[in-house]
Amino acid sequence: MTRTRGGRFAALALAFAALLGLASVVGATRAQALPLSIPLEVTFRDMMPGESASHTWQVTVPERAVVSEARLEESGPGEATWTTELCPGAGACLDLGTLKVGTPLPAGSYDLRVGVTVHELDPGQTQSIEGRYTLVGAPGDDGLASTGLGAGPLAAAALAFALLGLLLLVVGRRRRTEHDEEPA
Repeated sequence: MTRTRGGRFAALALAFAALLGLASVVGATRAQALPLSIPLEVTFRDMMPGESASHTWQVTVPERAVVSEARLEESGPGEATWTTELCPGAGACLDLGTLKVGTPLPAGSYDLRVGVTVHELDPGQTQSIEGRYTLVGAPGDDGLASTGLGAGPLAAAALAFALLGLLLLVVGRRRRTEHDEEPA
């Protein structure tokens, strides 16, 4: 192996080690994005019959996901009509009351809207709704959950390539020293 070829292999191994190290950091960050738990808890107080109220907040789904848990419970005396929707920036809203486990959700920002219209309610009584929605990585083409490659294997490969690059540099330096010491 010539000095130039050995140096190129060493540089290539070290560059590949750096890329794998970066990929392990990105992979670890991506793997932590999901599962995502979306708690829903809203209470409306001191409402009168025929009155409506609502509350909206933002939910960000970091990557393509599916619903793995869907639970919604209404509570309170009297009669009321609830609306619970998850609405993307564009497109149709999803009714959380009928959302089922396995429903896919694309990545993006959503408005979570909860509303109530009271039909019969005594003064001072409250209406509440509580729920929890859990999202996990959507299955990939292979049918497995897409959670990203763990950082461990990528970091180990990065370390192996870094060691290989350093070994090639040491061997190259040793050969250079031997070559320089040879009589002419």
